[in-house]
Amino acid sequence: MVLTVVLIFIAYRLMGKWLKDSMEKLKLKLAEHLNSALSWVMCIVGMVLMVLMVNMM
Repeated sequence: MVLTVVLIFIAYRLMGKWLKDSMEKLKLKLAEHLNSALSWVMCIVGMVLMVLMVNMM
């Protein structure tokens, strides 16, 4: 997960303006789907907490 971000950052620093348009499009796509990803993470955490609470009873 971190490696992907590092590779994108290095590519951006090396190729600068040439990748700027592509990075802007990627940024917009990520911004569009951020709420969906956050909802999935919250759902998974909620399910884990419910399972842990049931096992504690």
